[in-house]
Amino acid sequence: MTSERIYRRATIDDKENILGISDNIYNGRDYLPELYDDVIYNKDMRGYVCEERGKVLGFFFVHIVDDSETIVRRAGRVKSSHQGQGIFKNLMEYMIKDCASLPKVKYASIAIDGTHREKVSNYLKRENYRHAQTMNFHLFKFNIQDVPTLSLENNALHISEITSNLLKDILKNQTSRDYLFPDNIVRIHSVPFKPIEANIKSFVNKRTYIIGSFAKYKGDEEGDISDLDPCTIRLMTLASFYTCKGGLAYQLDIFGNRTEDLGDHLYYHMQKIKTMANSHVTSGVMTPNDMELGDVEKHFKNYGISRKQLSFWETHIFTKTM
Repeated sequence: MTSERIYRRATIDDKENILGISDNIYNGRDYLPELYDDVIYNKDMRGYVCEERGKVLGFFFVHIVDDSETIVRRAGRVKSSHQGQGIFKNLMEYMIKDCASLPKVKYASIAIDGTHREKVSNYLKRENYRHAQTMNFHLFKFNIQDVPTLSLENNALHISEITSNLLKDILKNQTSRDYLFPDNIVRIHSVPFKPIEANIKSFVNKRTYIIGSFAKYKGDEEGDISDLDPCTIRLMTLASFYTCKGGLAYQLDIFGNRTEDLGDHLYYHMQKIKTMANSHVTSGVMTPNDMELGDVEKHFKNYGISRKQLSFWETHIFTKTM
């Protein structure tokens, strides 16, 4: 009976029940098992559950981003036996009331998998939601032990890991910011952030690795990383990673349009993967909607990695004013 359902904040004691809602969500690539403790203890995250007679029926959490102006709904799931009963709607209403205590919140965002066409269509029809961005998602699966070690392709480029300080310079520079993030969105695998300094802790942390390729340094001579000219950035690839049932999930978001640099970026990402995985890896690659699929695939093929059938779809980001 719905009258016995309780909507509340999630606790650490709910972890086992929540993770048991679906054994194969995201096709075995669920990030929640690794992230759940953060949901409970990170002040920028809040989890919500629907409970009935001591059993958890539904869950999602929100990530509070953009200097506390935006809440992003993530990791939603409802028991298959209770789907279609309004649990998500009621959880959303409870969350909105709970987040009313956050004085700066103005917006709510959500990413919708394009394979759920009816759901995407429904959001497109909602007057209070704005369609903020469409991305392409490519899924590659491989065994890192089978990946050859290649050489860098273009020695004329200046390629570097992007640190917090270098990223601050990129975000402060209007030329580089507008080029990399024309929709004013930095996505970390379907989670949209504004390209502002307040979000840097979400961009650069223990679960991310960022590579940038630049045309030149600020001066005439080569210097260290702080001397790279942010105006000349050609491509940025942001990896976020976690362990899951299928092994290592290494998500890669691509920013910029100089895909000829991607081969050299993959050189560094493969080296990073080898420090974290011994066998199976799934790499979900997120690209701008207008980027040609072949421009991405050819660089993976150099490593003997091919995209599997039925492993390409669109993802849509929607935002509404609270």
